[in-house]
Amino acid sequence: MAAKTQLAPALGTGSPQPKRRRSYMAARSRVGYLLVLPAVAALAAIAIYPLVYNLVLSTRFDVLTEPGTGHFTGLANYKQMVTDPNFWGDLGRTGIFMVVSVTLEFVAGLILALIVHRQFKARGLVRASILIPWAIPTAVSALLWKMFFDIRSGFVDFALKALHLPGSQLVWFNSPTLAWVPIILSDMWKNTPFIALLLLAGLQTIPQERIFQPNPGRH
Repeated sequence: MAAKTQLAPALGTGSPQPKRRRSYMAARSRVGYLLVLPAVAALAAIAIYPLVYNLVLSTRFDVLTEPGTGHFTGLANYKQMVTDPNFWGDLGRTGIFMVVSVTLEFVAGLILALIVHRQFKARGLVRASILIPWAIPTAVSALLWKMFFDIRSGFVDFALKALHLPGSQLVWFNSPTLAWVPIILSDMWKNTPFIALLLLAGLQTIPQERIFQPNPGRH
């Protein structure tokens, strides 16, 4: 009887413990939102606002040399775009470039991530060095690869001549077909380190013996 009498207040509805916990969790949620707010504001200013602004501009007709003559055109610009045969050709080439480059970058990035995930000397230095192409500005990378494939002083032409391989006198950027080679290679060189970094972050969450050793349960 005494035990039941002692348990009765604890089973009552007036216990403040659940209310205190709910108040604590609500305060933590508000603090979390306040901490994330600056990042959300920066993202909105950098990405969302320019996107909305460009959508608004796409519904207008403006002549930059004649300020004040612009006017709203609605979907007329989009209608002109989809009826232009050059648009569909450019869209198809962009799709081919995306599929080929992303596939090659993923394969190369996975191989690179598996290599730097192993334990070896100077692994930190190698990991830092593979990020150099990704850190170089895109404009600088484009000029660098343009110089590589220059027929007069480019490294590619010199290497093909030294190795007695065909293609040493090709003007790569004058051919719609050959131009794919330097464009895709330059994009791979630029973006493969970033993909390797993402894959490496995923590999570090997997036990190393499950990556490099076969499963003994399978035959």
